[in-house]
Amino acid sequence: MTNRFSLLPEGLRDTLPPLADAEARVLRTLIDHLACHGYERVNPPLAEFEHSLDGPVSGAHVPDHFRFMDPVSGRTLAVRSDITGQVARIASSRLAHWARPLRLSYSGSVLRVKGTQFNADRQFMQVGAELIGSDAPNAIAEVISVAVNALKAAGLTGLRVDITLPDFLENLLKSNGIEGKVADSIRDSFDAKDSAGLASLHLPDVFNSILSVVGSARKAIRQLQNLSLPEACEHSVAITNGLIDILESHLSDIDLSLDPCERRGFEYQTTIGFSIFAKSVRGEVGRGGTYVIHGSSGTSEIAVGFSLYVNGLIEAGHGLQHPKRLLVPAHLAEDIMSGLHNQGWVTVSDLGAQSQSETAISQRCDHIWCDGTIRTCKDYFGA
Repeated sequence: MTNRFSLLPEGLRDTLPPLADAEARVLRTLIDHLACHGYERVNPPLAEFEHSLDGPVSGAHVPDHFRFMDPVSGRTLAVRSDITGQVARIASSRLAHWARPLRLSYSGSVLRVKGTQFNADRQFMQVGAELIGSDAPNAIAEVISVAVNALKAAGLTGLRVDITLPDFLENLLKSNGIEGKVADSIRDSFDAKDSAGLASLHLPDVFNSILSVVGSARKAIRQLQNLSLPEACEHSVAITNGLIDILESHLSDIDLSLDPCERRGFEYQTTIGFSIFAKSVRGEVGRGGTYVIHGSSGTSEIAVGFSLYVNGLIEAGHGLQHPKRLLVPAHLAEDIMSGLHNQGWVTVSDLGAQSQSETAISQRCDHIWCDGTIRTCKDYFGA
């Protein structure tokens, strides 16, 4: 019979050993890597006033938040479903007087109202960084490089970065004076890569040409450069070309692809969006891009950042270690214990409730301390 206290809501789960240890290890590796590149850590609260969670980020929306009434203020609070908006709030208010570009990092859990058809989880561990005050190719390249190299430090290989231009299609529609239902049909055709549907709308040739632009970043950007595009789209192409030049020089061991009109999941990103994938992990391991932050005084500033999704890394086995567990007598001298810990041993004190062999088995120890020496349990117990 199931213990009712062991039940958890759908999409929420306990993280047990050794996965909880692996998560902490990966988090430490990622956070330390971000710190090495000048990204200073902030730690926003789990819940805030509902209006402030995404408010500073232009284009962000709040339907994916758990809401509840604060018994202290009587106002509606919401649990964060993403941390980027919180970092934007901090940057535009409490750190508004700090010099730009401002580099901030974060880590923490986020909670969403529901999972997706591919992933039922509703709670995720997020690690990320934001560079606030620039969206130049050098700044975007820095952010992508920091994210990729942090993942490499955590043990990931076979990394791929997919670049997209979130506002490219909207700029193309606007420059051609297309809106309403026709614009919606065009968006749907691009989302579905439906060339037949797009052709049936009898649009300028540039729309059909752009739909076929997808694949290797270098090849795709050359295709875009050969098209007659409105000024706003040409600006996006120029930034992307500069970005690709830098990434090809500094991240030559990763694959770069470009799909200029992929919009799904990039609701608030502007000129550049990107997703990061790894061979060993199902789904994307990170996502980011450029965006706009609106300050409370009516000012705005540009930024670029990313979020890394730790859950997928742990599920793929990253961060797992098998420490050497050593059974030691209770109250072993502290200097000896410290020396063992410095050597990488995990010590487990024998409290005498069972025989030594039973304790070693139950506590998963494969070595035992014996009169100043370390012996394997197999050798000591002869089993």
